[in-house]
Amino acid sequence: MEHSILVVDDDQSILELFRWVLEDEGYVVETVSKGMLAVEKARESRFSLALLDMFLPDIRGDQVAVKLRELDESMGLIFVTGYDESTEIVESLGFRDFLLFKKPVTLEVLLGAVNNVLTLPFEEDQVMVEAS
Repeated sequence: MEHSILVVDDDQSILELFRWVLEDEGYVVETVSKGMLAVEKARESRFSLALLDMFLPDIRGDQVAVKLRELDESMGLIFVTGYDESTEIVESLGFRDFLLFKKPVTLEVLLGAVNNVLTLPFEEDQVMVEAS
C-alpha cells in the first residue's frame, strides 16, 4: 500500500529535506508552509500521516492536528518542533496516539517513527510517546 505523507513546516529547508528523505523511502509526499494550506490539502487528498511543526505563520500545529483529525480520525500525527512547551500543548488535546520530537531530529529517528506509525496497528490503550 502506498502511503501519502503531509509535511507542514514554515522552514523551507526542512520541507525540502523531509520530502527528499521520505520520497527516497518510497512515500508520496506533499509539503506546505502554512497550517490552513495543510487543512485544504487534506480536504482534497487522503494522507496516512502528517508531520507537523508546532508554530506556523497562520495557526498552531495542534490546531491543525485537530482539523486534520476531524477530516480523518485515522491519520497518524508526528509533531516535530523546537519548542519545549509543545508537549503540554499537544497533551491538552487529549490525543493518545501521537509522537513528538524536539528539533533537531535525526533522519534515522524520523524515518523509524514514520515507519512505525504507518505499519504498527494502533491499540486502544496506547499512550503518547515522546522522544528527543
